[in-house]
Amino acid sequence: MKLKYFLVLLLALFIEHLTFNITYATVRYVSKTGSSTPPYTSWETASDSIQKCINLCVNGDTIYVANGVYKENLVINTALSLIGSSMDSTVIDGRGMGDYTILNFNPLSIENFNLIGKGENTVGTRCIQFYSNLIIKNCQLTEAGLALGSVGSDIDAKDLIIKNLRVRAFSLYGSNNNNISDCVIILKNENANAIQIGFAQNGNYEIRNNIILFTGSYNPGNGISIGAPRRVVINNNLISGFTDNIFIDLPQDTVIIINNILNYQFVVGGYPASINAGNNRFKVRNVILARNKYAIIASGSPKIDYNIF
Repeated sequence: MKLKYFLVLLLALFIEHLTFNITYATVRYVSKTGSSTPPYTSWETASDSIQKCINLCVNGDTIYVANGVYKENLVINTALSLIGSSMDSTVIDGRGMGDYTILNFNPLSIENFNLIGKGENTVGTRCIQFYSNLIIKNCQLTEAGLALGSVGSDIDAKDLIIKNLRVRAFSLYGSNNNNISDCVIILKNENANAIQIGFAQNGNYEIRNNIILFTGSYNPGNGISIGAPRRVVINNNLISGFTDNIFIDLPQDTVIIINNILNYQFVVGGYPASINAGNNRFKVRNVILARNKYAIIASGSPKIDYNIF
């Protein structure tokens, strides 16, 4: 009997220990009209700074941000959700400040923000530099060298407006599953590229339903540049105005290009093409390739069917 009571007591103590060590996620608030009283758990006590609110967060917290202009850079070391009120009026303005408007080290979900970088004419700057997986939806990203830069982390990007960048929109090296969909990318600066996929040999990329345009006067850059991921699907996009609208280097498996419009290739010296590849590891099907000097350049014999040239 004593052993039975001892085991019951031990179990009760164990459950109590677990209860006291559980960290519960909290909803916090940021607003220009709150009293800025920690722990910022109501609109009335909302923080006047996003970073001040982040500093109190633990993994799993959610921060709601009211409309306003927040002139700050953010460093995020906890896994959280950051939700603005609208992509037009909830502004994180990093102009004239640090190189990264948001520097992220843990899984982050962010939506409904207007993110402004250090400045359009800067090179080594980012709207978001992320070292952990990122979900970003319904945001506008402008005025930086890059909109989104990763180091070995994956991205799920949807419903973004990206413009006024010096270098490129996406610089990606995610090694698992990455998605870019329903985005509008408009570039005008010389040498600007839209999407660069680096040497992420296990990475799978889905690029769907995007409008990717170069609207400036001179650009020897690429719309989508594919380094050495495992597999890429490019489906139902409009890509126009780049020297190589799609450039393919060394995919480990296959690049599938289907149901796209690739046109108005910008002609410079050499042999650029709307689809330019140094290999035959790609398929092109049901694609309109109009107003290009060269539609497709490839080494070997890729699978090309049902296209309009």
